[in-house]
Amino acid sequence: MRRPYSFAVLLLVGLASVQPAWAGRSVKAKSDPLEGWTTKSPRDEIAPDFSINRRGGPAKNGSLVISADTREGLFGWWEKSFDVSGGHFYQFSALYKSTGLEQTRRVIVPRILWRDENGSKVSHDEISYPSYRPGTRPTAEPEFPVHEETLKGGWIRVSGLYKVPSSAVSGIVELSYRWAASGTVEWSEIALNMVPAPVPR
Repeated sequence: MRRPYSFAVLLLVGLASVQPAWAGRSVKAKSDPLEGWTTKSPRDEIAPDFSINRRGGPAKNGSLVISADTREGLFGWWEKSFDVSGGHFYQFSALYKSTGLEQTRRVIVPRILWRDENGSKVSHDEISYPSYRPGTRPTAEPEFPVHEETLKGGWIRVSGLYKVPSSAVSGIVELSYRWAASGTVEWSEIALNMVPAPVPR
């Protein structure tokens, strides 16, 4: 566990293992979601506690909260669909603050799903050339923003820059809490905005 590559390998294996089951049902929060956010969990019995702090966040403009009781194995997320324009670059950014957690990257996982007008998965624009099905366009897999920046007051900004597949019309943002007992995460200032294409190096 102390080897430098062990945590990254475990994280990737963990993400791969939960993706097929990451299709939850709606779970009622303690108050109405802000700006179109909903709550979900694979099963009601493993849903954490969802609530809204209307004075939360570093700017006191509201936050989405997920809390776990003393049971391990709870899993749930806040979810919202953002309109996107395919073929353009989008910047994801969100602030989070946690309490009672040690391995935050294992527990706190944001991801983005690209979907077409029918709500179906989309394909990458680029053709794949590996030996497996060469010449085809592979499915656009979920994006996992991982760039983090520590801010004042214990807040952390997580972000990622992505080129949206041409056939996508929406980006579904999921802000999840997974597995750990007795922890809390608070999300604020979540955005998925179009930005200019990066300058080629």
